[in-house]
Amino acid sequence: MKVAFLSGSTHKIPRLGGEARIYFMAKCLAASGIQVDLFGSTFSDELIGPNMSQSRSFRGWSGGDWYPISARGIPTVVKNAPSLVHQNSVLQGYDAIISELGSAWQGLCLKPVNRLPMVLNEHNVEWHLMRQQEQSLGRPFPWRRLRVYEKVCHATFDNVVVVSELDRDIFEADGTPGRKITVVPNGVDLDTFSPAAGPRREVRARYQLEEETPLLMYMGSMKFFPNVDAVSSLLDVIYPRARTLVPNLRLMLTGPGYEDAKVSIPKDVILTGSVEHFSMPPYINASDICVAPLRYGSGTRHKIIEWMACGKPIIATRKAVEGIEVTSGDNLILEDNLDQYPSLISNLWRDPLLRNRLGENARVFVEKTYGWEACVAPLERFLRSV
Repeated sequence: MKVAFLSGSTHKIPRLGGEARIYFMAKCLAASGIQVDLFGSTFSDELIGPNMSQSRSFRGWSGGDWYPISARGIPTVVKNAPSLVHQNSVLQGYDAIISELGSAWQGLCLKPVNRLPMVLNEHNVEWHLMRQQEQSLGRPFPWRRLRVYEKVCHATFDNVVVVSELDRDIFEADGTPGRKITVVPNGVDLDTFSPAAGPRREVRARYQLEEETPLLMYMGSMKFFPNVDAVSSLLDVIYPRARTLVPNLRLMLTGPGYEDAKVSIPKDVILTGSVEHFSMPPYINASDICVAPLRYGSGTRHKIIEWMACGKPIIATRKAVEGIEVTSGDNLILEDNLDQYPSLISNLWRDPLLRNRLGENARVFVEKTYGWEACVAPLERFLRSV
Protein backbone atom coordinates (compact mmCIF):
# COMPACT_ATOMS: atom_id res chain seq x y z
CA MET A 1 0.00 0.00 0.00
CA LYS A 2 1.24 3.51 -0.89
CA VAL A 3 0.19 6.65 0.96
CA ALA A 4 0.98 10.26 0.05
CA PHE A 5 1.33 12.51 3.12
CA LEU A 6 0.97 16.21 2.26
CA SER A 7 2.81 17.62 5.25
CA GLY A 8 4.75 20.85 4.77
CA SER A 9 7.13 20.52 7.74
CA THR A 10 10.01 22.97 7.36
CA HIS A 11 12.70 21.82 9.84
CA LYS A 12 15.27 19.08 9.32
CA ILE A 13 14.69 17.86 12.86
CA PRO A 14 11.17 18.22 14.34
CA ARG A 15 11.06 21.25 16.64
CA LEU A 16 7.38 21.78 17.32
CA GLY A 17 4.72 19.35 18.45
CA GLY A 18 2.96 19.35 15.09
CA GLU A 19 6.14 18.40 13.27
CA ALA A 20 6.81 15.58 15.73
CA ARG A 21 3.28 14.30 15.14
CA ILE A 22 3.73 14.29 11.36
CA TYR A 23 7.09 12.53 11.59
CA PHE A 24 6.04 9.79 13.99
CA MET A 25 2.76 9.15 12.20
CA ALA A 26 4.71 8.60 8.98
CA LYS A 27 7.38 6.54 10.72
CA CYS A 28 4.91 4.21 12.44
CA LEU A 29 2.88 3.69 9.27
CA ALA A 30 6.09 2.90 7.39
CA ALA A 31 7.15 0.46 10.12
CA SER A 32 3.85 -1.39 9.60
CA GLY A 33 4.75 -2.01 5.95
CA ILE A 34 2.92 0.92 4.32
CA GLN A 35 4.95 2.99 1.83
CA VAL A 36 4.70 6.62 3.01
CA ASP A 37 5.88 9.46 0.79
CA LEU A 38 6.08 12.85 2.52
CA PHE A 39 5.40 15.77 0.21
CA GLY A 40 6.72 19.11 1.45
CA SER A 41 8.71 17.97 4.49
CA THR A 42 12.43 18.67 4.89
CA PHE A 43 13.40 16.13 7.56
CA SER A 44 17.06 15.06 7.64
CA ASP A 45 17.92 12.04 5.53
CA GLU A 46 18.98 10.05 8.60
CA LEU A 47 15.40 10.28 9.91
CA ILE A 48 13.95 8.74 6.76
CA GLY A 49 13.83 4.97 7.21
CA PRO A 50 12.55 2.00 5.20
CA ASN A 51 9.23 2.54 3.40
CA MET A 52 9.62 6.33 3.71
CA SER A 53 10.60 8.96 1.17
CA GLN A 54 10.40 12.74 0.75
CA SER A 55 9.43 14.85 -2.24
CA ARG A 56 9.19 18.57 -2.86
CA SER A 57 5.84 20.14 -2.15
CA PHE A 58 3.47 20.94 -4.95
CA ARG A 59 4.02 24.56 -5.85
CA GLY A 60 2.17 27.20 -3.88
CA TRP A 61 0.15 24.98 -1.57
CA SER A 62 1.19 25.91 1.95
CA GLY A 63 -2.21 27.22 3.02
CA GLY A 64 -1.33 30.35 4.94
CA ASP A 65 -3.59 33.34 5.49
CA TRP A 66 -5.91 32.55 2.60
CA TYR A 67 -7.01 29.05 3.55
CA PRO A 68 -10.20 30.16 5.34
CA ILE A 69 -12.86 30.60 2.68
CA SER A 70 -12.33 34.04 1.14
CA ALA A 71 -11.98 35.82 -2.17
CA ARG A 72 -8.19 35.49 -1.81
CA GLY A 73 -8.51 31.76 -2.33
CA ILE A 74 -9.93 32.00 -5.85
CA PRO A 75 -6.94 33.63 -7.61
CA THR A 76 -4.65 31.24 -5.74
CA VAL A 77 -6.55 28.26 -7.18
CA VAL A 78 -6.48 29.77 -10.68
CA LYS A 79 -2.79 30.60 -10.48
CA ASN A 80 -1.89 27.09 -9.40
CA ALA A 81 -4.16 25.22 -11.81
CA PRO A 82 -1.17 23.80 -13.77
CA SER A 83 0.33 22.56 -10.50
CA LEU A 84 -2.98 20.90 -9.65
CA VAL A 85 -3.03 19.07 -12.97
CA HIS A 86 0.52 17.82 -12.39
CA GLN A 87 -0.28 16.92 -8.79
CA ASN A 88 -3.30 14.88 -9.83
CA SER A 89 -1.21 12.81 -12.21
CA VAL A 90 1.38 12.15 -9.49
CA LEU A 91 -1.13 11.24 -6.78
CA GLN A 92 -2.97 8.80 -9.03
CA GLY A 93 -0.18 6.36 -8.21
CA TYR A 94 -1.19 6.20 -4.52
CA ASP A 95 -3.82 4.25 -2.66
CA ALA A 96 -4.68 7.03 -0.18
CA ILE A 97 -3.77 10.60 0.75
CA ILE A 98 -3.19 12.10 4.21
CA SER A 99 -3.25 15.90 4.34
CA GLU A 100 -2.64 18.63 6.87
CA LEU A 101 -5.28 21.36 7.05
CA GLY A 102 -2.90 23.82 5.36
CA SER A 103 -2.78 21.53 2.30
CA ALA A 104 -6.46 20.59 2.30
CA TRP A 105 -7.32 22.86 -0.66
CA GLN A 106 -5.48 20.37 -2.83
CA GLY A 107 -7.80 17.61 -1.74
CA LEU A 108 -10.89 19.77 -2.15
CA CYS A 109 -9.90 20.54 -5.73
CA LEU A 110 -8.74 17.04 -6.69
CA LYS A 111 -11.24 14.76 -4.96
CA PRO A 112 -13.86 15.06 -7.74
CA VAL A 113 -11.18 13.99 -10.24
CA ASN A 114 -9.05 11.31 -8.59
CA ARG A 115 -11.63 9.85 -6.16
CA LEU A 116 -8.82 8.63 -3.90
CA PRO A 117 -9.50 7.97 -0.19
CA MET A 118 -8.38 11.07 1.72
CA VAL A 119 -7.61 11.60 5.41
CA LEU A 120 -7.45 15.05 7.04
CA ASN A 121 -5.00 15.22 9.96
CA GLU A 122 -6.33 17.77 12.47
CA HIS A 123 -3.87 18.79 15.22
CA ASN A 124 -6.49 20.98 16.91
CA VAL A 125 -10.02 22.19 16.38
CA GLU A 126 -8.55 25.15 14.55
CA TRP A 127 -11.64 27.38 14.49
CA HIS A 128 -12.19 26.73 18.22
CA LEU A 129 -8.58 27.71 18.93
CA MET A 130 -8.90 30.87 16.84
CA ARG A 131 -12.10 31.83 18.67
CA GLN A 132 -10.21 31.53 21.98
CA GLN A 133 -7.54 33.80 20.54
CA GLU A 134 -10.19 36.40 19.74
CA GLN A 135 -11.57 36.15 23.27
CA SER A 136 -8.10 36.38 24.79
CA LEU A 137 -6.75 39.30 22.77
CA GLY A 138 -10.00 41.22 22.39
CA ARG A 139 -9.73 41.77 18.66
CA PRO A 140 -11.55 39.99 15.80
CA PHE A 141 -10.20 36.88 14.09
CA PRO A 142 -11.80 35.06 11.12
CA TRP A 143 -12.75 31.96 13.10
CA ARG A 144 -16.23 31.83 11.58
CA ARG A 145 -14.81 31.50 8.07
CA LEU A 146 -12.32 28.95 9.32
CA ARG A 147 -15.17 27.02 10.91
CA VAL A 148 -17.02 26.90 7.57
CA TYR A 149 -13.82 25.85 5.81
CA GLU A 150 -13.22 22.98 8.23
CA LYS A 151 -16.82 21.84 7.74
CA VAL A 152 -16.33 21.80 3.96
CA CYS A 153 -13.10 19.82 4.35
CA HIS A 154 -14.76 17.31 6.67
CA ALA A 155 -17.63 16.82 4.22
CA THR A 156 -15.19 16.18 1.35
CA PHE A 157 -12.56 14.02 3.05
CA ASP A 158 -13.27 10.37 3.79
CA ASN A 159 -11.86 10.45 7.32
CA VAL A 160 -10.80 13.09 9.86
CA VAL A 161 -8.03 12.23 12.32
CA VAL A 162 -8.21 14.05 15.67
CA VAL A 163 -5.99 13.90 18.76
CA SER A 164 -8.58 13.27 21.48
CA GLU A 165 -12.13 12.23 22.28
CA LEU A 166 -12.77 15.85 23.28
CA ASP A 167 -11.88 17.09 19.79
CA ARG A 168 -14.06 14.33 18.35
CA ASP A 169 -16.98 15.59 20.45
CA ILE A 170 -16.48 19.21 19.33
CA PHE A 171 -16.36 18.29 15.64
CA GLU A 172 -19.27 15.87 15.96
CA ALA A 173 -21.39 18.50 17.70
CA ASP A 174 -20.52 20.84 14.82
CA GLY A 175 -21.87 18.39 12.23
CA THR A 176 -19.03 16.00 11.34
CA PRO A 177 -20.40 12.42 11.41
CA GLY A 178 -18.75 10.37 14.15
CA ARG A 179 -18.20 7.48 11.72
CA LYS A 180 -15.79 9.72 9.75
CA ILE A 181 -13.61 10.54 12.76
CA THR A 182 -10.59 8.51 13.96
CA VAL A 183 -8.85 9.37 17.24
CA VAL A 184 -5.05 9.22 16.93
CA PRO A 185 -3.65 10.68 20.17
CA ASN A 186 -0.42 12.62 20.28
CA GLY A 187 2.20 10.16 21.47
CA VAL A 188 5.75 10.18 22.77
CA ASP A 189 8.96 8.42 21.78
CA LEU A 190 9.43 6.41 24.98
CA ASP A 191 13.07 5.54 24.19
CA THR A 192 14.13 9.15 23.63
CA PHE A 193 11.99 10.70 26.37
CA SER A 194 12.94 8.89 29.56
CA PRO A 195 14.50 9.73 32.96
CA ALA A 196 18.28 10.14 32.73
CA ALA A 197 20.71 11.45 35.35
CA GLY A 198 23.72 12.03 33.07
CA PRO A 199 22.08 14.52 30.68
CA ARG A 200 20.52 16.25 33.69
CA ARG A 201 23.96 16.96 35.14
CA GLU A 202 25.29 18.16 31.77
CA VAL A 203 22.53 20.72 31.24
CA ARG A 204 22.66 21.99 34.81
CA ALA A 205 26.44 22.40 34.55
CA ARG A 206 25.97 24.36 31.31
CA TYR A 207 23.82 26.90 33.15
CA GLN A 208 25.90 26.79 36.36
CA LEU A 209 23.17 25.22 38.45
CA GLU A 210 24.10 23.26 41.55
CA GLU A 211 22.35 19.91 41.96
CA GLU A 212 20.43 21.20 44.98
CA THR A 213 19.18 24.33 43.12
CA PRO A 214 15.42 23.92 42.50
CA LEU A 215 14.52 24.40 38.83
CA LEU A 216 11.09 25.03 37.31
CA MET A 217 10.47 24.40 33.61
CA TYR A 218 8.05 25.58 30.97
CA MET A 219 8.44 24.86 27.27
CA GLY A 220 6.61 26.07 24.18
CA SER A 221 6.83 28.49 21.29
CA MET A 222 6.09 32.14 22.03
CA LYS A 223 4.66 32.36 18.51
CA PHE A 224 1.60 30.50 19.82
CA PHE A 225 -0.78 32.69 21.80
CA PRO A 226 -1.72 30.12 24.53
CA ASN A 227 1.98 29.94 25.45
CA VAL A 228 2.28 33.73 25.55
CA ASP A 229 -0.62 33.90 28.00
CA ALA A 230 0.78 31.07 30.15
CA VAL A 231 4.27 32.56 30.28
CA SER A 232 2.86 35.97 31.20
CA SER A 233 1.08 34.39 34.18
CA LEU A 234 4.21 32.46 35.07
CA LEU A 235 6.44 35.55 35.05
CA ASP A 236 3.97 38.02 36.57
CA VAL A 237 2.45 35.90 39.33
CA ILE A 238 3.74 32.38 39.82
CA TYR A 239 7.52 32.68 39.65
CA PRO A 240 7.96 35.87 41.75
CA ARG A 241 5.74 34.54 44.54
CA ALA A 242 7.24 31.06 44.43
CA ARG A 243 10.73 32.55 44.85
CA THR A 244 9.68 34.05 48.17
CA LEU A 245 8.76 30.53 49.36
CA VAL A 246 11.58 28.52 47.79
CA PRO A 247 15.08 29.99 48.24
CA ASN A 248 17.27 29.98 45.12
CA LEU A 249 14.41 28.86 42.87
CA ARG A 250 15.21 29.23 39.15
CA LEU A 251 13.04 29.09 36.04
CA MET A 252 13.96 27.68 32.62
CA LEU A 253 11.96 28.63 29.50
CA THR A 254 12.57 26.45 26.46
CA GLY A 255 11.39 27.26 22.95
CA PRO A 256 11.57 29.87 20.20
CA GLY A 257 10.47 33.48 20.36
CA TYR A 258 11.26 34.47 23.95
CA GLU A 259 13.88 37.00 22.93
CA ASP A 260 11.31 38.93 20.87
CA ALA A 261 8.31 38.36 23.12
CA LYS A 262 6.52 41.38 24.59
CA VAL A 263 6.95 40.16 28.15
CA SER A 264 9.39 41.25 30.84
CA ILE A 265 11.77 38.39 31.60
CA PRO A 266 13.95 38.63 34.75
CA LYS A 267 17.70 38.22 34.26
CA ASP A 268 17.82 35.10 36.41
CA VAL A 269 15.42 33.22 34.10
CA ILE A 270 17.21 30.73 31.82
CA LEU A 271 16.31 31.04 28.13
CA THR A 272 17.49 28.03 26.15
CA GLY A 273 16.16 29.17 22.79
CA SER A 274 14.68 26.71 20.31
CA VAL A 275 15.61 23.09 21.01
CA GLU A 276 15.12 20.30 18.48
CA HIS A 277 12.66 17.58 19.42
CA PHE A 278 15.21 14.80 19.96
CA SER A 279 17.44 17.12 22.02
CA MET A 280 14.70 18.10 24.45
CA PRO A 281 14.91 15.27 27.06
CA PRO A 282 18.14 16.50 28.74
CA TYR A 283 16.50 19.88 29.39
CA ILE A 284 13.40 18.23 30.81
CA ASN A 285 15.53 15.96 32.98
CA ALA A 286 17.49 18.97 34.24
CA SER A 287 14.31 20.37 35.81
CA ASP A 288 12.75 19.42 39.14
CA ILE A 289 9.16 20.56 38.61
CA CYS A 290 7.30 21.31 35.35
CA VAL A 291 4.42 23.78 35.32
CA ALA A 292 1.72 24.35 32.69
CA PRO A 293 -0.54 27.28 33.69
CA LEU A 294 -2.37 27.19 30.33
CA ARG A 295 -5.76 28.89 30.06
CA TYR A 296 -6.26 28.45 26.31
CA GLY A 297 -5.62 25.73 23.77
CA SER A 298 -7.04 22.97 21.62
CA GLY A 299 -5.95 19.43 20.83
CA THR A 300 -3.56 17.94 23.37
CA ARG A 301 -0.30 19.38 24.64
CA HIS A 302 2.82 17.41 23.68
CA LYS A 303 4.72 18.95 26.58
CA ILE A 304 2.56 17.14 29.14
CA ILE A 305 3.20 13.61 27.88
CA GLU A 306 6.86 14.38 27.21
CA TRP A 307 7.33 15.64 30.78
CA MET A 308 5.51 12.55 32.07
CA ALA A 309 7.68 10.25 29.97
CA CYS A 310 10.75 11.79 31.63
CA GLY A 311 9.24 11.10 35.04
CA LYS A 312 8.75 14.72 36.06
CA PRO A 313 6.26 15.99 38.67
CA ILE A 314 3.84 18.39 36.98
CA ILE A 315 1.48 21.12 38.14
CA ALA A 316 -1.02 21.99 35.41
CA THR A 317 -4.43 23.45 34.68
CA ARG A 318 -7.21 21.24 33.35
CA LYS A 319 -6.95 23.08 30.05
CA ALA A 320 -3.29 22.01 29.83
CA VAL A 321 -4.17 18.31 30.11
CA GLU A 322 -7.36 18.48 28.04
CA GLY A 323 -7.88 15.21 26.19
CA ILE A 324 -5.36 13.29 28.34
CA GLU A 325 -6.91 10.94 30.92
CA VAL A 326 -4.73 11.93 33.89
CA THR A 327 -5.62 11.69 37.58
CA SER A 328 -4.84 14.60 39.89
CA GLY A 329 -2.77 13.53 42.88
CA ASP A 330 -1.75 10.28 41.19
CA ASN A 331 0.37 11.16 38.17
CA LEU A 332 0.34 14.98 38.39
CA ILE A 333 -1.31 17.87 40.24
CA LEU A 334 -4.23 19.72 38.64
CA GLU A 335 -4.99 23.28 39.69
CA ASP A 336 -6.83 25.99 37.74
CA ASN A 337 -6.31 28.76 40.31
CA LEU A 338 -2.94 30.22 39.33
CA ASP A 339 -2.66 31.97 42.71
CA GLN A 340 -2.24 28.52 44.27
CA TYR A 341 0.80 27.61 42.16
CA PRO A 342 3.48 29.21 44.38
CA SER A 343 2.40 27.22 47.45
CA LEU A 344 2.03 24.03 45.39
CA ILE A 345 5.55 24.49 44.02
CA SER A 346 6.88 25.08 47.54
CA ASN A 347 5.09 22.03 48.95
CA LEU A 348 6.24 19.83 46.09
CA TRP A 349 9.86 20.95 46.42
CA ARG A 350 9.88 20.22 50.15
CA ASP A 351 8.44 16.73 49.62
CA PRO A 352 10.87 14.66 47.50
CA LEU A 353 8.87 11.48 48.15
CA LEU A 354 5.81 13.07 46.56
CA ARG A 355 7.88 14.33 43.62
CA ASN A 356 9.28 10.86 43.04
CA ARG A 357 5.88 9.19 43.32
CA LEU A 358 4.23 11.56 40.87
CA GLY A 359 7.11 11.20 38.42
CA GLU A 360 7.21 7.41 38.59
CA ASN A 361 3.44 7.15 38.17
CA ALA A 362 3.57 9.57 35.24
CA ARG A 363 6.14 7.43 33.45
CA VAL A 364 4.08 4.26 33.96
CA PHE A 365 0.99 6.09 32.69
CA VAL A 366 2.50 7.09 29.35
CA GLU A 367 4.16 3.71 28.88
CA LYS A 368 0.73 2.08 29.00
CA THR A 369 -1.10 4.56 26.80
CA TYR A 370 0.98 7.00 24.76
CA GLY A 371 3.71 5.16 22.86
CA TRP A 372 3.55 6.28 19.23
CA GLU A 373 3.02 2.78 17.83
CA ALA A 374 -0.15 2.29 19.87
CA CYS A 375 -1.39 5.80 19.07
CA VAL A 376 -1.04 5.43 15.29
CA ALA A 377 -2.54 1.91 15.14
CA PRO A 378 -6.16 3.16 14.56
CA LEU A 379 -5.01 5.16 11.51
CA GLU A 380 -3.21 2.12 10.10
CA ARG A 381 -6.36 0.04 10.49
CA PHE A 382 -8.43 2.66 8.66
CA LEU A 383 -5.97 2.95 5.77
CA ARG A 384 -5.86 -0.80 5.29
CA SER A 385 -9.65 -0.94 5.23
CA VAL A 386 -10.13 1.46 2.31
